[in-house]
Amino acid sequence: MTVNSNQVRAKAKAFVDALAGMTARQREQEPSPHYVESYNQLLALAKEAAPNIDPRLWPSRVDYHPAAGASAQVKYVELHTYAGEILNLLPRQLGMVAIR
Repeated sequence: MTVNSNQVRAKAKAFVDALAGMTARQREQEPSPHYVESYNQLLALAKEAAPNIDPRLWPSRVDYHPAAGASAQVKYVELHTYAGEILNLLPRQLGMVAIR
């Protein structure tokens, strides 16, 4: 199935908007494993939707293995930045509704 970059942009925008609504204190906390997995899925979808983007421009995948007792070693504020980078890297497809 082909991934539509506008759909992935919508997912990235939802990420950015949700994180922007957090307080500064909340953004300094570590995200849940589910949230990290959702970010990693967003990143994978974005790369699939825009294969011509230079790989060095994409933010990094976040490794998180809570079963092993490891922490995410990332804060919500960093995921906010990464999701914003993804949103700005993805091209808008013509003929689709613009995301603002």
